[in-house]
Amino acid sequence: MNYKLLKEVLVIAIVSIGLGGCASKNIITSDTYDVSHEPVASSAEKYQLQVGDKISIVCVVNEQLDAVDPYYINTGDIINVKVLDRSDLSYEYKVNPDGTVQFIQLDSLQIAGLTLSELRPKLEKLYGDLGINDAITVGFSVYNAAVDSFINKLSPGGIGLSPFATTIAVDGNANFPLVGFVKLNDLTLQEANDLISAKYRDHFKSIDVTLRIEESSGHNVIVLGEVLKPGTFSVNGTLSVLSALGAAGGYTTNAKLDSIMTVQRRGGKVFVNKFDLEKDMFAMASVKMIAGDFVFVPKSTIANVNTFVDQYLRRVTPFNLNLSGSYLINDL
Repeated sequence: MNYKLLKEVLVIAIVSIGLGGCASKNIITSDTYDVSHEPVASSAEKYQLQVGDKISIVCVVNEQLDAVDPYYINTGDIINVKVLDRSDLSYEYKVNPDGTVQFIQLDSLQIAGLTLSELRPKLEKLYGDLGINDAITVGFSVYNAAVDSFINKLSPGGIGLSPFATTIAVDGNANFPLVGFVKLNDLTLQEANDLISAKYRDHFKSIDVTLRIEESSGHNVIVLGEVLKPGTFSVNGTLSVLSALGAAGGYTTNAKLDSIMTVQRRGGKVFVNKFDLEKDMFAMASVKMIAGDFVFVPKSTIANVNTFVDQYLRRVTPFNLNLSGSYLINDL
């Protein structure tokens, strides 16, 4: 076999596929070959958050939640107290930042965290101790004031116009107002949304939180090693391994084509695969790469994939491939 001619033909084919692949949103439609043996996620709902992703939160008040569970008085709320036939004792009170209210003729009373049905008997007893036994009613003139204030500070430009944004740090945590650091790395967008919502509802029962990806560090497929244009390449949807090589200009004359490596994260696991271009070309045209996946073309044959993972991926590559934990190896 004329290997020199074969390599020249493969270079032309790969570059042609790559040039076409960059212009298409979804090059590969076949589902007959998947090295991970698991569905490939390409939608935003299945995208796993990564270090460097910039995310934002939009918060709104959901008053329907107050109808399900009792509302607890919070700072900034305005309580309307009416004492029958006593206009001098009937007044609107704003809950102080420390959760207290100074009711007329009474000492300062801590009421944050109480429901209205819990507050009324307290007031009846305290006024009763003063010989005032008239009927008392309590209600809200303003409620959810604390969450409204928080939302206004979070989005000063208006709801959805100026959302709070934060970036996932190298330790996988993102810092959010009030709730602090939350580990989001490797969570799907929905999982992260549920986690953040639960943390904010510890503070505001009637808050709805929507998490959005503003900028993703993983909107690229990484191609390194013996290729003409190593680096990161933007991808929308999916890209085959051959298309990724083509986007990188094809391989160099030093490339060892029997040891082309791919690294893919799926469902919290890392899948490492080794391809022989001559034998596995059809597979490489079918295997789907998505944002955050990695292709490496070595200049020497890789005999031990475990050594490759340890010595190159963990120690040499400048990209954070999040290889902590278990990984599965397929030597095709």
